[in-house]
Amino acid sequence: MQGFEENPEILKKVRKLERRLKQVKIDKMGRFYLPMELKEEAGIDREIEILGTTTRFEIWSPPKLDAYEKGSESSINPEK
Repeated sequence: MQGFEENPEILKKVRKLERRLKQVKIDKMGRFYLPMELKEEAGIDREIEILGTTTRFEIWSPPKLDAYEKGSESSINPEK
C-alpha cells in the first residue's frame, strides 16, 4: 500500500489541509482563543458543539453540524 507521500493527489490534499491548521495557546484556566478567521470559516457565532474522539476534537457551529449530519445520514441511509 502506498503512503500518502508517494501519492501526489493525496499529498496535495494533505498539504491543503495542513495549511489551515493553527496552533493556539492554552491559558492557566484551560481556555484557548479561537482565531477569528477559523470562527468565520466555521460559521461560529456564539454557540459551539464539541465532538471528540480518542485522538482529537472538532469544534462546530450547531447549524453546520446539523446540516453535515443530515447530509451524512442520507449518504449512509439513502432511503431517507
